[in-house]
Amino acid sequence: MAVDEEEDFNFHIIRCPFPPEGSNSSLSRVPISKVERGGAADRIFEGERPIKAYNWDSLVYEALLDGDTTLVFVKGLNLRPERLSDPSRFTCVFGYDFSNPKLLLRTKVLSAAQEIIRCKTPLSLLRNPEKLESIKVSIEIRSLRSRVSSTHTTTILPSFANIKHISGIDSFSGNGGENGLNSLWGSTERLGKSFTEKREDSWMENGVDYRYKGRKFGEKGAKRVKMVRGLTERKPKYSVCMCTMMWNQAQFIKEWVMYHTRIGVERFFIYDNNSDDNLDAVVRALRAHNVSRRAWPWVKTQEAGFAHCALKARFLCSWLAFLDVDEFLFLKNPNITKTTNPNTTKPKNRNINTDIEASKPMQSILVSRAPNVGEVRIPCHSFGPSGHVQAPSHGVTVSYTCRLGAPERHKSVIRPRAVNQSMINIVHHFHLGLAFRFEDMGRGEGVVNHYKYQAWDVFQRKFYRRVATYVPDWGEKEGVGSRDRAPGLGTTPEEPKGWANKFCEVRDTGLREWVKREMRDQRTGRLPWEEDEEKFLER
Repeated sequence: MAVDEEEDFNFHIIRCPFPPEGSNSSLSRVPISKVERGGAADRIFEGERPIKAYNWDSLVYEALLDGDTTLVFVKGLNLRPERLSDPSRFTCVFGYDFSNPKLLLRTKVLSAAQEIIRCKTPLSLLRNPEKLESIKVSIEIRSLRSRVSSTHTTTILPSFANIKHISGIDSFSGNGGENGLNSLWGSTERLGKSFTEKREDSWMENGVDYRYKGRKFGEKGAKRVKMVRGLTERKPKYSVCMCTMMWNQAQFIKEWVMYHTRIGVERFFIYDNNSDDNLDAVVRALRAHNVSRRAWPWVKTQEAGFAHCALKARFLCSWLAFLDVDEFLFLKNPNITKTTNPNTTKPKNRNINTDIEASKPMQSILVSRAPNVGEVRIPCHSFGPSGHVQAPSHGVTVSYTCRLGAPERHKSVIRPRAVNQSMINIVHHFHLGLAFRFEDMGRGEGVVNHYKYQAWDVFQRKFYRRVATYVPDWGEKEGVGSRDRAPGLGTTPEEPKGWANKFCEVRDTGLREWVKREMRDQRTGRLPWEEDEEKFLER
């Protein structure tokens, strides 16, 4: 059994082995002293009932207050991907005890898409924000009429989701902890109002901040206007952030973070999907790079996790990139390729604008985008094992140099404020608000090097499971032959003949040469992520 304690949520995440087939599972607390002495570990406190274990197939597991609405994260709705569903089938339910109908508040559903429901928050709760975090929220589902009966039946889904404020979800382990008040609204002294008051009378809609003018929030006759200039045009703390979800990839995260920091990423959000490979310690050692970890144990919820991350970054980041840990953004601006390594000699009379572009190239390619560009889509090149039969010791960027000829799909960098209120995404891109459009990045500007087909000892781990909601696991027959699969690979983790030399159509050493020139220490010849592991973790 493994236990994660999440202070931000005030609960424990307990992972147990699968029970024998045909049996049920439950949890019991035991005295710590008994466990430490190796005593009766299954002894239950006197008079205490077993702890309820929820069924993951149908569960409300997260809820965030977003202005005067509540975003509810739900597993088990089985809605179709990348489209809005009929919201009239659902009702939002707020209360302390869902078994007592008289104590529940019900509100309408504003949107339903994939695994996220947007609810109207009851005014009685908005007027008393101190009560919000003690209230649970669930979704009531109305069944479709059958041919036999014309009546509807309703079911309230199990839930342990208490309402939390978006401003308070930056309490990550590591170097997370930005103050929600300052990052969201600026100082209370400058505003002249308390955070509670400002949170009550303001909200966001289609990328625009609004507030009620003249009257208190919720009162009759309150008028809606755009928020005051000082709030709507405040500059986010970070220019470029990056978000990913991972399982057991701690050995690769150093290179991924250090490389992207070098090209201008200022903040990293790691959603940890049940890793047990010491990821926590690696994240702590990377605190100087503004890396933070959030436990996200929910199985096959990558789209929901990315929506959660986009909400979190709305007021923190001007731009937010979504890349996997085996994906590296390679920018090709001519100024970026000029030497900026501190261990090499800089030419005299160097142009200051060139220095800025070279030191923070991601900012330089994003700042020039039109204000209505809410998303930049970047083509991906998939690299093969490049002759490696084991994971290379020097890192992926300098080791894998042979790829497929044609690009496969794309990854995106978004303006978090441009995301559609439905929060629909398919991992590779988001749906945007009506005022925004996406723009493709030309391959001459940059590409994503996707080290997708690595040495077999690394690649075979993918067979354990995949994190995306609508993508079948590698061991399932569904989807065989699609772009989500490896060509010629079946549903079992058996190494195909000649794997080390597959997927090799074009020799591409562009990123390798850049990394060796710009990031290698000229005195030791080592790359930043090649530091001794013990010394690194002691930081």
